[in-house]
Amino acid sequence: MILILSFVVTSEAKEKISAFKKELNECFKTDFLKTQSTSLKSVYAELDKRFQLVTTELIARDTEFKENDETRKLKYAEKKLALYRVEDNELLVPINTDLRQKDRLIDTTISQLLIHATMISDYMKTKEVRAGQRFVTVTKADGEITALDISKLGQKKQLFCTRKIDEKGAHDICSCREPK
Repeated sequence: MILILSFVVTSEAKEKISAFKKELNECFKTDFLKTQSTSLKSVYAELDKRFQLVTTELIARDTEFKENDETRKLKYAEKKLALYRVEDNELLVPINTDLRQKDRLIDTTISQLLIHATMISDYMKTKEVRAGQRFVTVTKADGEITALDISKLGQKKQLFCTRKIDEKGAHDICSCREPK
């Protein structure tokens, strides 16, 4: 009787592993084995805590903002910056940005364009290189992380995480698979 009782107690004490955590463990067992990460934000915080940022590169940015009562849209993709004035009918009128791109870093140029702006919407995708040969692609919408792609040099599988929004609310989902 005592033996059976102790078996029941220990089986109840075992932690139920969520599908989210199972995928983390499958891809990066040594990195996330003891973590309590249950969301994109907590996974990124854990990465940031454990693996120092080496470099970061802006891949894409799409920002709508107001400045001096004028709505503007900034688009950055394929290492090219475009700035537009947004008309009342949502038509985008290009503003010349050639001079701004010649001698400055793109991050500096974007920061100067947005320093006095009131943000309306902001989408940004960056690629990070972190210590331990980890590569992280971070996608943010309005400051919230909406997707993470995490890989490690020499490892075949890659972790793809995204935020899914449905009628029940927002859910963070990860899958461990080989990149295409």
